[in-house]
Amino acid sequence: MANTLIVNLAVSDLAFSLLMGFPIKTLAAFNQFWGWGKKACELYGFAGGFLGFVSLTTLAFIALDRYLAVMHPLENQPRLHSGHRVTKFLLFIWLWALTWSIPPFFGYGSYRLEGFHTSCTFDYLSTDVLNVLFNAGMYIFAFLLPLGMLTFCYYGIVHKLQTNKRSMRSLSSQRTMDRLRAIRRHQEIRVVRISAVLVLLYLMAWCPYAMICLLALIGKRSHLTPIVAELPVVFAKTSPVYNPIVYALMHENFRTELIKYPAFKWLCFCLPKKRSVSVGTTVHLTSSQQASSSTSTTQELLVNRRSEQF
Repeated sequence: MANTLIVNLAVSDLAFSLLMGFPIKTLAAFNQFWGWGKKACELYGFAGGFLGFVSLTTLAFIALDRYLAVMHPLENQPRLHSGHRVTKFLLFIWLWALTWSIPPFFGYGSYRLEGFHTSCTFDYLSTDVLNVLFNAGMYIFAFLLPLGMLTFCYYGIVHKLQTNKRSMRSLSSQRTMDRLRAIRRHQEIRVVRISAVLVLLYLMAWCPYAMICLLALIGKRSHLTPIVAELPVVFAKTSPVYNPIVYALMHENFRTELIKYPAFKWLCFCLPKKRSVSVGTTVHLTSSQQASSSTSTTQELLVNRRSEQF
């Protein structure tokens, strides 16, 4: 499921980049005003909110997937990774984002110009009761809820991996199964590290924007000058840039495919080489121990393959 969620994140980031940045925001910034009318403003605000919620919810589901992979590696694999269930997860992500971005078209909240009036977003300044209630619900369920899910999952993952790390250090045997567990843990830590960096960068981009909305919700609107409102907008619109950079720097399989293109050959010289541990080696090792530990070996191999694919 993780690979499918990564593709979903890439799609939402690409759409966000194309719609929120160049050319619309860039041209408006050069012109120093929004020149496409009210309807275009509403559609622009809708697209930004919708795609932003898709990305955040996708990151939350990636965290959940990694949490289950580490905490319950075999029990949840058949159920979570069936094509039908993955499709349901993707459908939920997009419908959940739609739930919190479409109500302004029906009178619950609204979209308006923000900052220097060169882009549009949710109206977080109006004191209308329906507007305040909508913004409060959106802040709690569309932002804080996924954030809480991310925090819970990654805290559990780190705690589990630290416990397993101490257990691995206490093992003095060099049997094949011990080596397999060490390989698996290394891969899990690598995957978790990448996912955690993606989340931290996303929050770094969006948390200033969320703080602006929170200030408006608690009645501190007098602090929201145009420059204070505009800077978080700029940070938020950089969020899709980080993911490909992180993968180019940290994900070995991604780098391997990327450097096949001439424009990215420079990555060969400035980034570390891919480690020589492979699934094929793991298969050979587990086969040699099949008579004594076939069940446990199969479990290790399944999780190992899954981590390697991610």
